[in-house]
Amino acid sequence: MARVPQALKDRVPILYHQQEMSVKRICRVLGLRKSTAYHALQYHQKYGVSSKPSQVQRRRKLTTTDVIFLMSLLDQSPTLFLDEIQSHLYRQRKISVSIATLTRTLRRIDYTNKNVSREAIERDQIRRAAFMNHIGEIITNPDMLMFTDESSVDRRTMARRKGWAKAGNRCVQRHHFIRGQRYSVLPVLTINGIVA
Repeated sequence: MARVPQALKDRVPILYHQQEMSVKRICRVLGLRKSTAYHALQYHQKYGVSSKPSQVQRRRKLTTTDVIFLMSLLDQSPTLFLDEIQSHLYRQRKISVSIATLTRTLRRIDYTNKNVSREAIERDQIRRAAFMNHIGEIITNPDMLMFTDESSVDRRTMARRKGWAKAGNRCVQRHHFIRGQRYSVLPVLTINGIVA
């Protein structure tokens, strides 16, 4: 069951006492269950807040500065394991946190664990664009273009397959491609596809 945000619970007493709405209508407007609304009203009457005081006053272990450090760390090295993140926080920020706290914090800031896309460090977008402009000037018919290059498949690599990134974004790691045992193919590529 999803956790109800504190801001929604805080609206319940306001709507009930100031706007004089019924609990049924409050639940419909805020999308809450009746039990949640009744609990919020009960806590408000007893403690003056819409949750138990222990829940309201609980402080997070990681401060905003620590979370910013965590995000920049994962931007630089998205494939770190949780225990490695834990040791970076201890070494550089002098903060000791549990793996569970790290997991909850990453979930709270919308980071998810996903498969890693590899991107060659040697790729240069500016040189690629200049080459495309040059080819566009000298080639009149695209059927004239035929490309041949040795392609290889490397099954052994030390690259990690999982990493952390914001929800909705790909996890990309830039590094040199490591050669292990290689299988080579020499195709010719035309505008109509590969020619054997």
